[in-house]
Amino acid sequence: MTIEIRIPQMGESVTEGVIARWLKTEGEFVRADEPVVEVETDKITVEVPAPSAGVLSRQNVAVGATVGVGQTVGGSTTRPSPAPAAMAAASRLPPPRRRQPPRRPRRSQQHAPRATRRPVRRRGSRPPIAAST
Repeated sequence: MTIEIRIPQMGESVTEGVIARWLKTEGEFVRADEPVVEVETDKITVEVPAPSAGVLSRQNVAVGATVGVGQTVGGSTTRPSPAPAAMAAASRLPPPRRRQPPRRPRRSQQHAPRATRRPVRRRGSRPPIAAST
């Protein structure tokens, strides 16, 4: 589908402008709202954005030509949407696998409760010194 690139309204008193330069060449990919052409008026210089993503298919006006507000200066061809067959194939894919929570060890593999463990004897440990009064 071809989308027209038109010169936007730039102000109340501005009715025409001159194509200063093309920022993209024919056949080049453009994103939506990416500047395509630069238009210069007696008051301002404006970058005209692409109305949608696609490929710049034509440049109707040469650099240095005078254009009016609302005039079509070029066109872009939008990318075709994915084929219905490709979308149907994607819907036939199995659902993603859920991650299983980690397994807990069996009761026989678990450690004994802290109360039943043997106390650890540390080397070189001394009883605390009582404070003298």
